[in-house]
Amino acid sequence: MKVRLKMEAIPGHAIPRRHSPLDREFLDRRKLLENGLVYVNHRSRWASAPRIVRKKEQDTDPNADPRMTIDNRQVNDRTEAMPWPMPVLEVIVGALDGATVFFILDWFRGYWQLPLHKDS
Repeated sequence: MKVRLKMEAIPGHAIPRRHSPLDREFLDRRKLLENGLVYVNHRSRWASAPRIVRKKEQDTDPNADPRMTIDNRQVNDRTEAMPWPMPVLEVIVGALDGATVFFILDWFRGYWQLPLHKDS
C-alpha cells in the first residue's frame, strides 16, 4: 500500500501525552515490537501519539490488557484520501446463508498486516 502526501504536507510529530503508570507499563512491554509487527525507525520524520483505551473485560479480569490505538489525525490531514467502497452489510450477511463453518480471526495480527510501500 502506498500512501500519498498532499502537495503542501510537511511531516509532523505529535505532542507527547501523559499516561498513567499502568498505561506506561503496558506501552513499555514492546509486545508489537517483539512479535515483528512494528519496528524501530530512528530516522522517521513522523510520530503519532499512542492512546490507551480500556477494554470492557478489564472490569472483571485484572490481567486483561488495554487496547493501544494511535491518534493519526495529523497524518490523515496530510495524506490524500484513498477512496474505498464500503461493503453493504446485507450483501455480506446474505453470503453467509447456508454456511455451516465459521472461524475467528486473530485481530492482534490482522490489523497490522497491510505492508506500506518503502516510499510511504
